[in-house]
Amino acid sequence: MKKLFTTLLAALCLTASGASAQELQYKQVGTLKTGDFKFYQSYYPVYTMSKYGEGVTLYKKDLMGLSANSVLKEISYFGYQSSDKTNVKFTVWVGNTTETTVEPFIIAGDNEGNKATTVVDKTKFQKFCEVTYPSLPAKGSRDEANEILTFTSDTGFTYTGENLVIYIELNNGIDRNTAVAPYITFFQCNNGSDAKCIGAYRDSSYSPDDYNGGYGINTKTWSYNTSADETLPVMKLGYEGERAHVSATVKGRVVSSRTGAGINGATVSLNGETVTTPSSGLYEFTVADVDQTATYTLTASASGYDTATYPIDIKAGGSYNVEDIVLTKQPVPGVLSGKVLCGTTAVPEATVIFNGQTATSAADGAYSISIANVDDLPSDGAPVIATARGYLPYSANLLMSGDMTYNINMEVLPELPGEGTLVGEWDVDSYGYVAPFNPLWSYSESQVIYPAEMLSGLSTGDRFSSVSFYGYFPESTPAPGGDDGDDDDDSGYGYGDDDDYGYGDDYGYSAPAREPASRKYTVQLYLLETDATAFDPNAVTPASIQGLTPYFDGEIVINTAGDNQHPAQLISLPLDRAYQYGGKSLQMVVKAAGASGLMYFCLDGSYEANVIARAATTGIEEMAYSLSSQGVPVMRLGQYVPTAAVFGSVTDNRSHVGLSGVDVTLSGNGVNIKAKTNDEGAYRIDLRDAVMNSKYRLNFSYGDYYDETVDVTFTENELEREVNVEMENVNIAVENVFADGDNVGAVYTLSGVKVLDNATGADVKRLPAGIYVIAGKKVSVK
Repeated sequence: MKKLFTTLLAALCLTASGASAQELQYKQVGTLKTGDFKFYQSYYPVYTMSKYGEGVTLYKKDLMGLSANSVLKEISYFGYQSSDKTNVKFTVWVGNTTETTVEPFIIAGDNEGNKATTVVDKTKFQKFCEVTYPSLPAKGSRDEANEILTFTSDTGFTYTGENLVIYIELNNGIDRNTAVAPYITFFQCNNGSDAKCIGAYRDSSYSPDDYNGGYGINTKTWSYNTSADETLPVMKLGYEGERAHVSATVKGRVVSSRTGAGINGATVSLNGETVTTPSSGLYEFTVADVDQTATYTLTASASGYDTATYPIDIKAGGSYNVEDIVLTKQPVPGVLSGKVLCGTTAVPEATVIFNGQTATSAADGAYSISIANVDDLPSDGAPVIATARGYLPYSANLLMSGDMTYNINMEVLPELPGEGTLVGEWDVDSYGYVAPFNPLWSYSESQVIYPAEMLSGLSTGDRFSSVSFYGYFPESTPAPGGDDGDDDDDSGYGYGDDDDYGYGDDYGYSAPAREPASRKYTVQLYLLETDATAFDPNAVTPASIQGLTPYFDGEIVINTAGDNQHPAQLISLPLDRAYQYGGKSLQMVVKAAGASGLMYFCLDGSYEANVIARAATTGIEEMAYSLSSQGVPVMRLGQYVPTAAVFGSVTDNRSHVGLSGVDVTLSGNGVNIKAKTNDEGAYRIDLRDAVMNSKYRLNFSYGDYYDETVDVTFTENELEREVNVEMENVNIAVENVFADGDNVGAVYTLSGVKVLDNATGADVKRLPAGIYVIAGKKVSVK
């Protein structure tokens, strides 16, 4: 073996004439483990971080593994040194012992001045070597197992087979003005309880000869190892004598980098032997005779994984539990493909997102996303998300192990409730609260331009009589501050403070402390037309509503309703008068005042310069309008339907008392609507979609009263008609007819009705049952 500084050591180490030359055997004591902080330090076998140091270490015979009468000729230690050093001296002493601690080797020494000292009892040791290094170059690193120091003795030391104790002095005898600290770090072993460090060390900046008031190293206190860590400086012994046979058992596990679980069927090789792992990934080897000069390396491989090599040090023998050999899984590429459908109909231009990658569906709905390594996907699956205008968002969790075909079935957005012309297209990702008004502020004003292209459902001249808006008003989670539900002004509003008044990107709102089930607002709605199709972003100019009469002016109540995917009709404003569309862009102005509430309105995000708004807690007239790019609120225009009504009262023509239960029928133009009078004789019939300027017939029928019929005509300016009717009873009481025989005239029949001229009461009483005309009046005789 190559020896460190052979010439220098030969000159300085003890010699013995006549020693026969014999080839040395080598035995490593302790297992090297590089790269782990736990297994290297600078205390043992000697402290090297000061100019002067001492160390005593004890190696148990079971760890030594040498036969008795072996002659030690070399002792090497492993470690590293980060910088060059000069003038470093080591003195090495060795001894055989049955002691199991190092305390018996440390005894009291002579006082230095008035200070007590301790020294190592050198009578229990044999001087092995003394060597001075004029130059000690930097060498090794924490990741390399270098032989950093090698001590050689020509005479050797006879090992008796018991425990071995080693005492090393640093720089003893070198003047402190020239001595340097070598800063050597030594590798430690981890061979179980037999390798527990039994030792002590101490250091000083002063040599044993520097009495100077008692500062020498001999005055310093020894530090004894009390750690439970099973570490001892690794050393390699060169010896003469019977070769020490060392056997080693190597155990471990091969695991996957992806799952951390054992790999079934992995091939592991060591020292020419190969085994195959079971599902646990475990393997085991036995090396019957470890070669102290060989390098041992584990090699592991498995299908679909990169091969790994793992050097191990088994020269000390014994059982080795090797840390897991982690095999890197080779990439498994995959393609996720399929179609985006709604039932059996293709959905083109849908956005599909998977694993952070995006694809757009083709005209036939086809999409494709390539995955570089499906093993990088989460073990419990990854979400695939699809969105398309006019459809509900789609999301599902996919477990992908290779190429995969997956069809996405989307659902059409639910239709917004209500009747009339819908203006704008809503989407689950397009909500806002700036328009039609801002519910987060006590006062808000919004202006919206709906370009004529959005009003394609209307024709010039069409009229509408209501305006509705959609969205959702969620139940909020309690939060500090905010509206407490009473009539007081709550300056926090429950939504934080936002300097951009809700029009910028930083909304800064949190949920109110207590969200009531409803909110009240006073709203004014103005409608006018303009040639503009949007607002000028560089010069926001609001429309003037001065002198205009609002189409709606009143109080509304908005209740919590709907959700992101199922918006409700939050607001419906019946117009005080129908609006007739003139064919241009429709400009809507909404002024609102009320308590704050967090709600979201459906928006058509295609129009980004069509809304201006302002909001304030007070003094809104002083606020400037700001352009909002959120989009225009989706609205429904209720078709104007002329609704007519006829009403009045029905009374007895004699008593003028209202008749209850009279059958009232309105017929004509395809309708036949029935009603009855109430206890006071009043009635009302409402007629939706009335035909203007066309006759309807109103008929009244009631028991023994003569039927009455009246023709009614409705016009745009006269949609409500009042018709009061007096009905006459066909039964005239007989006791009211006076009998006067002289005045009874002839009775004759006219069109089936008997006519009696000059009849008296007695004449009437003598008449058979029937209907008669007496004095121009119909009389029923029963």
